[in-house]
Amino acid sequence: METTEAAISGMYLATLLYIFPKVVKDDESSPLPRREGQAGHISGKRKVYLKDDTTGQPSPKPVKRPESAGNAAQTSSPLRVFVYDLPSEFNSGLVHCIQVKNRCYQLQDYGMGLEFARYGNVSFRSTHMFSLEVILHQKLLSSTFRTLDPEKADVFYIPYYPALAAACEPVSTIDSPALDRELWQFITSNYPYFQQGKPHMMALGRIEREHADVTGGILKTRESRSVTFVAIEHESDPKTLKFIRRSGLPMVVAPYPSCGHLLSDNKFGGESKSERTQLDIPRDVLVLFAGSRRMSHDIRRILSQQLRPTSEKYDATSSLNKQNVWVITQECRDRSWQENLGEWMHHSVFCLQPPGDSPTRKSFFDAVQCGCIPVIFKLDHEPVYPFDDVLDYSKFTVKVTDGDFFQEKRSIVDILQDIPEAVIAAKRAELRQVTPLLQYSYPPLPETHVQDAFDMIMQEIGRTRGGRSNVRRRYGSKVRKVVGRGAGGWVVQ
Repeated sequence: METTEAAISGMYLATLLYIFPKVVKDDESSPLPRREGQAGHISGKRKVYLKDDTTGQPSPKPVKRPESAGNAAQTSSPLRVFVYDLPSEFNSGLVHCIQVKNRCYQLQDYGMGLEFARYGNVSFRSTHMFSLEVILHQKLLSSTFRTLDPEKADVFYIPYYPALAAACEPVSTIDSPALDRELWQFITSNYPYFQQGKPHMMALGRIEREHADVTGGILKTRESRSVTFVAIEHESDPKTLKFIRRSGLPMVVAPYPSCGHLLSDNKFGGESKSERTQLDIPRDVLVLFAGSRRMSHDIRRILSQQLRPTSEKYDATSSLNKQNVWVITQECRDRSWQENLGEWMHHSVFCLQPPGDSPTRKSFFDAVQCGCIPVIFKLDHEPVYPFDDVLDYSKFTVKVTDGDFFQEKRSIVDILQDIPEAVIAAKRAELRQVTPLLQYSYPPLPETHVQDAFDMIMQEIGRTRGGRSNVRRRYGSKVRKVVGRGAGGWVVQ
């Protein structure tokens, strides 16, 4: 799925894989663009909405963590997280602001949006791709990781929503740099733990480089260098990473919030279900690409010439060619297109995931939740996927490295048609195993109900205790293996 409100309006420099348009910069050596519609100065006046939390949900009380011996999926002792109590201008006020100013953001129901379809025990909702800040905050509020005693905390969570603050900026509602400074001032004035050097963590709703914009961004603040961030995408280009001064700093890569959410109460058809219920849906579409008409990368341009564009609804009785379908996405119009896209993905074998403004995309995780095998492409700078020290992505994705494809001598359909049925079946079986770990279950309940992406995030934080990352990534290292489930979660070797 695409987003028309993406903050990056172009790609990288002409010599790199992603080519940015020429823009005015504070630093002429900067590889970062200014946000579209953004002024080159800080606005003189800032208005902050101080409304109640528009998610409409009360803050749940933390649940006492049950003692669990021999849980290999977690650290030797339970991770304890203290959630700062910040003024609403740093979180719920921003939810109100963005929903008033931008109708694309649907942040009801714990940040996951309204339900538009249900497949088995999975609720499909209008979840915005940049809603991680809200979802992770709501998850932590009801989490058994949470402690109300800061003296017993291993990690301190900062519930600030910088992506939402930035999204309000084009209409001059929020002065994000000023709000960033006020955040650190509030924390250091009201709590001693940051200055004491205790581990801190925060979520980033947008990709890493967008939080280090030339005119501001939370990652440009000095204090941010002491925080472990949980973000939907880690910057993969070493030159850009060096420019934004993030080389070697800790980051946990989390899944984009997808539309599919496993129901936390585990109730489906009168039975308790701890994993996704697999529906017997015929997959009569071989290759599907879901995206807008923006040709933000050469790979997308190549695919656009090989696929049949359509805005039609999926029709099982249609005689149209279903071997190479390009579904044109229509963000922010209504929820009917989301339901239609879900139907296409549920009936497709392969879902193409070409890069756009950045290497990874929300559609990857939507495809996973629909049981459609993601197809990724070889890039100059390989991205880091969530939990790739645990999950072997090669087992449930297809990676296109064929030089003939990039030279436009061979079509993507021909490449995928050559994959044996046995290989496809094996990838789909593996996909069923990892699907729960790449989604945020609804509603937020203690982790003992459903193991999901939130648990995986907290386990990665726990292995580092919020400090410098010593988690070995998949590339150039041995992949750790999920071998089963114990009483406390997924067991990893």
